Amino acid sequence: MRAGLAPFVPSPASSSAQAQCGGGSAREGRAALWSGGDRRGSSAPSPPWRARRPPAAPVLEFDYLVCGDCGKEFMDSYLMQHFDWPTCDNCRDAEDKHKLITRTEAKEEYLLKDCDLDKREPVLRFIVKKNPHNPRWGDMKLYLRLQVIKRALEVWGNEESLQEAKEQRRDSREKMKQKKFDKKVKARVCTAHIVPTQLQVLIHRAQRRQNIGLSKHGNCSRLQPRWWSAGQGQALT
Repeated sequence: MRAGLAPFVPSPASSSAQAQCGGGSAREGRAALWSGGDRRGSSAPSPPWRARRPPAAPVLEFDYLVCGDCGKEFMDSYLMQHFDWPTCDNCRDAEDKHKLITRTEAKEEYLLKDCDLDKREPVLRFIVKKNPHNPRWGDMKLYLRLQVIKRALEVWGNEESLQEAKEQRRDSREKMKQKKFDKKVKARVCTAHIVPTQLQVLIHRAQRRQNIGLSKHGNCSRLQPRWWSAGQGQALT
């Protein structure tokens, strides 16, 4: 500090003015930072407290199914899920109309073959369950009877042809049973005639082993020792 010069002391008015100018510039800088960065008018993201809204989710439209029995709409059911059959759970009749039958019943009752069930399009759907009679046996394949009937009509043409085929098969089975029965009866009759003859042979062999001869006089037969002559009644030497 040079001698003769008084120190500079800012006046209260000037200090307050500087403070106002400095405070204003600071507020403007913060506003510029949040609004766009600089004052050149460049765009910038919105403040953090103003979060962006996510896009609206698309509206899902469900394709409802129509029940073939009641005509009402439904989304899913047991028969639709397992057999692709349009019937709601309220109309399902598991004891009669929508009954499930085994593969053996489908083949015997409706005269279907394996190819009709497995290869003919569309392939019939089924569910697998344990055999209730014996768990060690193979699993059962259960089919929807309505679909089996529909497939039988496709194979045989109409219900009349199916009934005729059933009658023919029934007649052929009865003939086979009768033929087997007659064969068994004939075998028993032959056995009844053969057995006495075999017994006579066995008795004769036993008698010969015991040195006993068989002598016949008319309709009467008697046993005599070997040393007795059958023809002359003389002793054998």
